[in-house]
Amino acid sequence: MFGVVACPKCRSVRSVELAHRSAGCQRCGYRMVLTKVRIWERCDSQPELAGAIARVRNELAAPALRAEEAAPPEAPQQGDMRTRLLAALPDGEIEEEALLARARGVRIPEARAREMLVALLADGTLCEPRPGWLAKV
Repeated sequence: MFGVVACPKCRSVRSVELAHRSAGCQRCGYRMVLTKVRIWERCDSQPELAGAIARVRNELAAPALRAEEAAPPEAPQQGDMRTRLLAALPDGEIEEEALLARARGVRIPEARAREMLVALLADGTLCEPRPGWLAKV
């Protein structure tokens, strides 16, 4: 029986005979104990090994690609409500009602958004250049 392993040190992929206890990495020389390394694939015959090695190399080469495919296309916004509200503010001025609509878009209840706007105005993070309009300081 044959197996496909990746060196824990250099990530080089190679085939091994599973009847042996250890195998040396052909690239860096590290001695792998086969009971302690991951056997990625098992094959009964040598002709199957080439395809198995290619599959494991591809899997190790592009793990980020698979993670993106598994993630939902639109991830929910992270962070606390204050950070999300500040991120919803444009660089210029915005009407208060338009900002409250953006706050609802980033999952902030209107009552809580109004409380935060009062606090942000009080601590000087926001200013009111004219009645009903807000801007970052």
